[in-house]
Formats: sequence, structure tokens, C-alpha cells
Amino acid sequence: MRQNHRKLICLNKPFRAHASPCYSLGSQTLGARTSFPKASPCPPQQITLAGARVPPSAPEKKQALLGMWTRVARNIQTEQNLYTDVATHLKTTYSFFKEGLTLWYTRLGTQGFYRFWKATNVKAYLIRHGDADAEVPEGLGDEERALTTKGRLSLASHFSVLAPRMAEVELILFSPLVRCVQTAQLLSMAIGYEGTLRPNKALLPDMPVGAIESLLAGCETKAIALVGHQPAMGALASHLLGLEHFPKPFIPGTVVGIQLELAEQPSRGSLLFFAQPGQSSVEKLF
Repeated sequence: MRQNHRKLICLNKPFRAHASPCYSLGSQTLGARTSFPKASPCPPQQITLAGARVPPSAPEKKQALLGMWTRVARNIQTEQNLYTDVATHLKTTYSFFKEGLTLWYTRLGTQGFYRFWKATNVKAYLIRHGDADAEVPEGLGDEERALTTKGRLSLASHFSVLAPRMAEVELILFSPLVRCVQTAQLLSMAIGYEGTLRPNKALLPDMPVGAIESLLAGCETKAIALVGHQPAMGALASHLLGLEHFPKPFIPGTVVGIQLELAEQPSRGSLLFFAQPGQSSVEKLF
């Protein structure tokens, strides 16, 4: 009876692999070399005399597997819910975008919609007409003054030099006055323009700069040439470049190329080049 009591006392003591004291079990002695699990103390019923854990029973294994697969299924369901939320959000965003685009197209119309996608950046070429006769033809008004012979030859040579820079012009607008009509004709032949030459009253000598700027704001092309008069052309160039006044003389036949940002209000641009007849073009005004 006493021996069995000693065995029970020994089994109730915790076993540690690093323990140095010896434990007595009957006539046997367990020293520090005995290898036991390094886990925290376990209940006596889970440890055999050899110090090993008792393997889990079949119900315990089944319960553990059931818990593991339950967690996996829960994670999969969470991911599915996340993907569903993302898909719903994308579908809603697409619906809003489609409705907004349809409404925008309905309000702007075909021309406004086309202008937004194609002509947010426009190259504008401001051109003053060439040298015209100083004398007004008898019985006619100032609007009938034509270009001189020298002025025609000078413009033809000048525009031929600038043709590579202006080859992408898609529209030429000009003042209805004869000298501007002739200048526009010489320009179209020099750069190979095959479109229609269109007169516009906004380019008349007495029209304000705001009228010409509105003309540019409604532009639906990537490059446009405007043939007009002085001081309107110089004032427009100064306004678009953000200058108080144009620093160079705007003599007859002068061409100023400007890159415009139509999305900005008011429209602002940067200088492409400045060219006078008989002189090399420059890309800086100062």
C-alpha cells in the first residue's frame, strides 16, 4: 500500500526535460537524462510512464478536423462576399459613368462632344495680311484694297518657308476684306491646304479681341489659321500669351504660332514661333 502511495505522489509531480532533480519510482531512478516533452505541465492522465502524450481519440480528431474545415469555409465565404462587394461597386460605378456620359452627350450634342475629345489642345496661327495698295480704288471702299505685286511675292516665299510648321492646318478663316482673302489664298497654296476657305466677320478690323477668342473657343480642329488685321492680331497674340503688349512689331505678313489650352478659362497658350517676312523664325520673344 505504501509503495502504491509513493507511485501516485510521483505521478502527480510535473515532468520537465530540463529538470535536474531525480524522481524515485519504486526501485527505479529517473535522472536528468530522461527525455520528457518540453511543453508545459500536463494532467497526469495525459502522460504515460514513458513521458509521451496520449494520442487523441477518434472523436477528438473528428472534432478538430470539423473545426478546421469550418474556419476554411468561413474564410472562403468572407472572400466571396468581398469579391461580390467589389463587383457590385464596379457595376454601380459603370452605371453612373454611362448615365453621366449619355446626359453629357445629350446636352453638348455631336459637335460639343467631338470638340471635347479631339480639340482640347489647339494650334492657332495668327497671320496679318500682306502689303496692300495704299490708295483706295476709285469708287470703292477700303475693303477693296488688294495686295501689291511685291507683297504677293513676299508672302508666297514667306509661307513656303513656314509650310513644314503649318502643314497640319485643318481650317483657314479670314477677314472678308480683299487683302485678307488674297493672303489666305496664297497661304493655302503654299502649305498644300485643300479644305474650304471661310470668311468670318469676327476677323474684321473693327471687331474686338473677345470676338476672335470666342471663335477659337468653338474650334473643332487641331490646327487653325486666322488671317486678319492689325492691331487685332497683335492684341490677340498678347492676350493669349498673357502679355500686356506684344513686344515685336506685327508688320504685314507676320505669322505667330501659339499652342492653346482650350480647357483653361480664359484660354492661355505658349509661343510656338514668331516669323516675319524675309527673316528667320524665332521661338522666343525676349
